[in-house]
Amino acid sequence: MKKPQKQPLQIQLLIAKALRGKIDPEEKELLDRWYEEKGKSTHIPESQVVQLNTKKALKQTRKKLSPPTKSIPSWVRVAAAISAIAGFVYLLSHSITPPVSKGDMISYQTIENQRGMRKHLLLPDGSKVTMNGESSLKIHRLFSKERTMYLEGEAYFEVAKDSMRPFKVFTEMAITEVLGTSFSIKTQRKSQEKIAVNEGIVKVVAKSTDRAKESKTLTAAQAVELHNSHGFGLVQHIEPTSTFGWVRGELHFENSPIMEVMETLGDWYGLDDIDYSGINPACKVTGTYTKVVLKDILESIKYATEINYELNGKKLKVSQGKCKG
Repeated sequence: MKKPQKQPLQIQLLIAKALRGKIDPEEKELLDRWYEEKGKSTHIPESQVVQLNTKKALKQTRKKLSPPTKSIPSWVRVAAAISAIAGFVYLLSHSITPPVSKGDMISYQTIENQRGMRKHLLLPDGSKVTMNGESSLKIHRLFSKERTMYLEGEAYFEVAKDSMRPFKVFTEMAITEVLGTSFSIKTQRKSQEKIAVNEGIVKVVAKSTDRAKESKTLTAAQAVELHNSHGFGLVQHIEPTSTFGWVRGELHFENSPIMEVMETLGDWYGLDDIDYSGINPACKVTGTYTKVVLKDILESIKYATEINYELNGKKLKVSQGKCKG
């Protein structure tokens, strides 16, 4: 099993101060900068880290440390304590045996993402998560013995390999389990889910008591949908560039119905209201857009399809124009 990289002493000191809630703004900025440079990803915010049960963690740390003796210099004991505390922040650990009752949810750290936003997380085991808008992720406060979490919405996972500890994502309808790979899960209204794999192997097991024995194994460039009404659909081949483009800030449309495109734009840019009642549903859109403002995308679609639109703040109205499909 790959051991977590040892943190620099200065960073260990800052993490220890953060655990005690005594880190000042300048020190917090330094710690945040170190996380960003190390993982090029936003770590779980310090405001959430300090919500962990630090008293219990310190008590467990003291038990693990050898009793101090006169022959051991005090600075050695301090360094050992700091290292153990830093290890606690880096590897949150505890076994989870789902399903979890509502009373047990206090053991979870909830991270939510607003509509129209993408959020990047660096997990304690080195795995990375990109959350799409209107998504929620519940991560057990202790994470090293069994890597388990609960998802509502859509997220993309880049899982650090660890053959001793499977990585499990629980949703309303399924359990998705991997050892080390990259994949995405999208839940829709608790009645439909889609699991897509970018690399590696993923196993998906239906949670419903009626379908508890149903499962699918997916490999790279494959996806499957799971429905409440009729279980798993057929395994489909996907184009990773378009399927996972949103993770890189890209929108891909390939002969997509314009109503579907407008709904995607509404979610992506956090629009409050979209009116496309006057548009031809047969109209299709093809294009790739990378980190551009909404108006530029609409102008591009207008040029290609000759639709008309009005954008007023968070409200969008689209009319047919000359688009005939």
